Amino acid sequence: MSANCQLIQKSAVRFAKTGAAIYHSHHDMLRFWERLVRRAGLPVRLTQGFNPRPRLVFPHALGLGIVSRLEEVELELHSRLDNREIQRRLSLASPGAVEILEVRGLPPAKGSRQIVASSYRLSGWPGDDSPALGQAAAELMAKPEIQVERGAPGEKRRIDIRPFIKKLALDAGSDSLELAVSHTRTGSARPDEAAKLLAAAINRDWRDWRIEKTGMRLE
Repeated sequence: MSANCQLIQKSAVRFAKTGAAIYHSHHDMLRFWERLVRRAGLPVRLTQGFNPRPRLVFPHALGLGIVSRLEEVELELHSRLDNREIQRRLSLASPGAVEILEVRGLPPAKGSRQIVASSYRLSGWPGDDSPALGQAAAELMAKPEIQVERGAPGEKRRIDIRPFIKKLALDAGSDSLELAVSHTRTGSARPDEAAKLLAAAINRDWRDWRIEKTGMRLE
């Protein structure tokens, strides 16, 4: 086994996805991070095969247009490096692209953590829309099923996301909605799906709203 295949250290990098970066897809971010760890000169393990690439794991793939300061990528290293040095190198290699917030150690075991819950704040509409949105959220939560369509054109399938929505309610004292979802091996709900349903209920365009990730639990 070559040296760069040995798992010596794992580190979790927390970063912010804001500004123009919120419109980068998960695949865009994966390619960005592959280039970033190379520019930073980090001893990241490589995949096997004809075209070796850095081993990177994102516990949660954030959807387009969502603001977050909670995103994480897991790095598998083939030699030890202080986490403060990792943060310094990544910050120098990505000026203005993403903000590197924290680097911390993880148990050096194969396999990644799984996301089990996440929460979001929806906002950005005129204040006089809030009562109608609160009512629409209450009516949505009262339904036994919430069917949405997923998949590429010609391959659409209907999915019930109601079991995964744990909270959807107007935040008392502010013009925003709080959304909490669970993530399981069988599926989850996406914040944009809830936003589309709410916006349709009051004849608004959900793309005018701001969606921000406010919490994430990994196991």
